[in-house]
Amino acid sequence: MTKSIMCPSTDIHESTHLLGTVNIEGTIDFRDHLLTVPNAVLSVLTKDDLTNRIRLTGPCIKQNCQWWLNNECSLAKEFAKIAVSSGNPKCAISDRCRWRIENGDACCEICSFVTIGRSTSDVGRRQK
Repeated sequence: MTKSIMCPSTDIHESTHLLGTVNIEGTIDFRDHLLTVPNAVLSVLTKDDLTNRIRLTGPCIKQNCQWWLNNECSLAKEFAKIAVSSGNPKCAISDRCRWRIENGDACCEICSFVTIGRSTSDVGRRQK
């Protein structure tokens, strides 16, 4: 069975798994293995506005995503442009990550700074 290409930062409505949690520095601590998140838990996360404390992943939805442009993820392309160096892939989806497949390891450097509710202008800056 072929594994789906995954988006490392899905909208809660498209999410299937927990990829990591936001640490005290405001960056993502990635899990070694994906944790399936049942729909009932997703609805609680939304209701209690806890999505800014976690990072969710799910299958890439391509043209159904606001970031899909010219047959690729435009968000990941922007992240790759601002990366200073190639990151070290260290998450549970690195072998099937849409961002990494399209842009290489450069996206991995930026990835741990991406959280829900932060604009792309916040990428690379730690929140205090």
